[in-house]
Amino acid sequence: MKCKLCLKEKPLCKKSHIVPRFLYKGMFYKGDNTLIKLNPITLEKERGKIRTGIYDKDILCESCENHIGKFEDYISNELFEGTKNYSKKSSITPIVGNNNLHKNLIKGLDYNHIKLFCLSIIWKAHHSKHEFFQNVDLGKYESQIRDMILNIDPKEENIFPFAWFYYPEKKISTKALVPVRKFRLNNISISYNLHINHHSIVYKISKDNNSSLDEFSPKKDNTFPIYSLQGKTAKTHFEKLVGLKYF
Repeated sequence: MKCKLCLKEKPLCKKSHIVPRFLYKGMFYKGDNTLIKLNPITLEKERGKIRTGIYDKDILCESCENHIGKFEDYISNELFEGTKNYSKKSSITPIVGNNNLHKNLIKGLDYNHIKLFCLSIIWKAHHSKHEFFQNVDLGKYESQIRDMILNIDPKEENIFPFAWFYYPEKKISTKALVPVRKFRLNNISISYNLHINHHSIVYKISKDNNSSLDEFSPKKDNTFPIYSLQGKTAKTHFEKLVGLKYF
């Protein structure tokens, strides 16, 4: 079969995680180890049937799986609790904001890796047959994103920008996996929201003059802002992203 990334006829992996496993940490019910998922209509937590995260088959060959894995390993080590004794090269500077919205500026985070890491998730979701990703259709942009990932060429900052939000608030049910939602940002841009384990990544997958995500996206000077939301601001923002309220 043909690999979706390199487009070569090769044996394909039978178990490729669409969302990297490290993002699932702490998301499984104790006892039966099933995944916590969220009903996007009621925002109530439900017990899913998934035990090891969401994966699919026949998307990548082993070489391309390892190619994307390098981006995943880097982000796991830099932003999460990755490899033991790994020496982080990035640093986080908290910037207190207003209305329970706080900016955390990450410095020294490689532009190529963070951008291609995030784009690789939505690209794999496009090729997945799993119900959680049924709304993802990159259309004519799939081949461009594929080339960016394959050739390690993240392009300019305003090409397929995205924003990363974090919800540490325990009073709202953000520690769960939510089916990817497709919507139009500001009623203009085709966008997707991927939410997992207190984290939301909002992608703009279109080319237009809407620059509302540009300031949130990674920069070529190797800085990247992650926004932390708390209190009523977090609840309202989260409800908008999962579709209970509208932008």
